[in-house]
Amino acid sequence: MENPPMKSVPKKDDSPKVGMSREEVLRSEIDQVAPETKVRSDRQKLAEPVGRIEFDKYMTQIVQFINDYFDESHKQSVIPEADASTARLKTPIPDKSDSCLSIIEDLKKAVVPNMCHTQHPRYHAKFSGRCLADTLATTLSAALGCDSNCSPMVDVIERVLCNWMSQAMQLPKMKRCITDEKAEKEPIGTVLYTPTDVYLCLILNWKARNENYQESTSDLKRHYYDYVVYCSDDAHYPLEEACVLGKVKLRKVITAKEDCHGMTGSRLEKQIIKDLERQMTPLLIVSTFGSANLGANDNLKEIVKIAEKFNIPVHCDASYAGFEWIEPTKRSDVHKYLSNVQSVHVNFNTLLPYSGNLSILWSAEKFVLEHGRINRNGGDTLKLWILIRLYGMKALREAVRRKVNLGNILSDRLTHQSEFAVLHPNEHGIVLFQYYNTSIKGRTTDANTLTSMFYSYMVESAQMKCGFVKFNDKIMLRACINYEKSNASIMEESVSTLLNIVDEFEEKMKTKNNLLKMALKSEFVEQIGGSPNQSTEGTPPTSQIETTTNNNIVNRKETNKNISNLKKTPSKNNIQNK
Repeated sequence: MENPPMKSVPKKDDSPKVGMSREEVLRSEIDQVAPETKVRSDRQKLAEPVGRIEFDKYMTQIVQFINDYFDESHKQSVIPEADASTARLKTPIPDKSDSCLSIIEDLKKAVVPNMCHTQHPRYHAKFSGRCLADTLATTLSAALGCDSNCSPMVDVIERVLCNWMSQAMQLPKMKRCITDEKAEKEPIGTVLYTPTDVYLCLILNWKARNENYQESTSDLKRHYYDYVVYCSDDAHYPLEEACVLGKVKLRKVITAKEDCHGMTGSRLEKQIIKDLERQMTPLLIVSTFGSANLGANDNLKEIVKIAEKFNIPVHCDASYAGFEWIEPTKRSDVHKYLSNVQSVHVNFNTLLPYSGNLSILWSAEKFVLEHGRINRNGGDTLKLWILIRLYGMKALREAVRRKVNLGNILSDRLTHQSEFAVLHPNEHGIVLFQYYNTSIKGRTTDANTLTSMFYSYMVESAQMKCGFVKFNDKIMLRACINYEKSNASIMEESVSTLLNIVDEFEEKMKTKNNLLKMALKSEFVEQIGGSPNQSTEGTPPTSQIETTTNNNIVNRKETNKNISNLKKTPSKNNIQNK
């Protein structure tokens, strides 16, 4: 029997390719490599645990898991009912790679039931942007792994984002300060990622400009803590952190209920005059649009007039509520006076369904970024660029309208409930309320204690999550809208859930062995734009920084004359600073 003819095996062509470069020859050889087999050997898996085939398979499983989680997150308890320490993952250290399916099963059994779900209809504690579009953007930016220092494209995308947001929010031309040039200019946008970086950049740049100006006019040399930054008593905490790093004094102007707890021009002027009498130099005024605890707005119209009177630059802190300006109907009086400030910044991880950390600073001044602590993260920049393209401005405007309007609906519903007292109304959809059940007669416990105990029981019941804040010795619960699929009916369900918790709480209060406790101080959650507000009275005095100051004192006759003239018209407000 004759053997079948052997199939001829094509020989590898080792002859040099005519007219091709060495790089082109190498690419052609790579393209001729056989495709990866579906079953890889242990040696291949050891070199690359997740190859192309596994990645394709695992991503399909992960996408299914994410879709199921977003669709069914409302079925979970918003807060873990059991202690997370009892749900330890009892798995040994894997010697070989585990399959993605087994990891997902562990996530479902142990991780998901024992975590707080921010994308839950009854999660109202704070803003924590998450959506499917953000998940896609995170995946793409993580795959590309942007190196900000070596990727010029990151700078290009940052400039694109600054231009997009400036146009969307209709930012006007801004004035320059200190220099002789008072003409309005188009604001220049800069990506600085964290609010602390924004404030530190502002403080160090204005310090440098003041010192250069003073050196050209006199022999005066400022001490570290001779400069003062002004803000309201509900400003965001990153400002205080930046003042400590920048070695300047932070003066918190006390606000009043009749002013909706916003900083006014008269109270600000009083503090400026006091600091001038102390031979201190006003450096910067920070006007807040959406404060840390209450979501209050400072009176920018009055603040700008005082700033022009004393020639002090003004910065508008719109880190929380500034993104509202993309919706024309949400542009308040603060937006009208942005042309009179020197800078403004907005943070994009509050109202926007964005999980990154990115702040944009706009200013008519050209700041030297080397004066700030710049933490660049190209991945967050690329993520926001992708997210905006996936959403479109029309959908983003709708998201802003929905969150603010639903917050107002929730506030209106709680106003009609005798169990709660709604405090500090605002225009940003933030609800602040205390628990004090007026239907219970003969109750002597104060509202702060009851609110703290009610919050502690709410956490224990795992039915709802609200913020727990303290402002001016008043403990309050705070609610905002974070769930991306929220609607009016969900707000009604949240109110019903609160009333159910009230009934359970009152039953507990009636028992003789009442085990209800007040919430711990550690339960105070991070504020909308930063950490809990703190006092700055612990700022080291000037004497601890420099000991020899007598030789550098400048004559301030003109300043004292201005102060005496201002004293002839005393302010009506007699509230002292902290």
